[in-house]
Amino acid sequence: GTTVQLSDLRRELGLSPRNLRDLKETLRADGHPLTQRLLALGVAYRVVGRGRGSRAMLTKAWPS
Repeated sequence: GTTVQLSDLRRELGLSPRNLRDLKETLRADGHPLTQRLLALGVAYRVVGRGRGSRAMLTKAWPS
């Protein structure tokens, strides 16, 4: 699959820290239309680790 770190996405899209925080909040909301659409495309939001060392990412699984 493919993985994109949210920090890289923030840089590529020019998101402010507040915009990134809002995006993470949206991605954590299972019922949000954006989250639902991404899941339909096979893209999942994942957080690895806890606290300052955590890494947030979007992952897309290859079709089986």
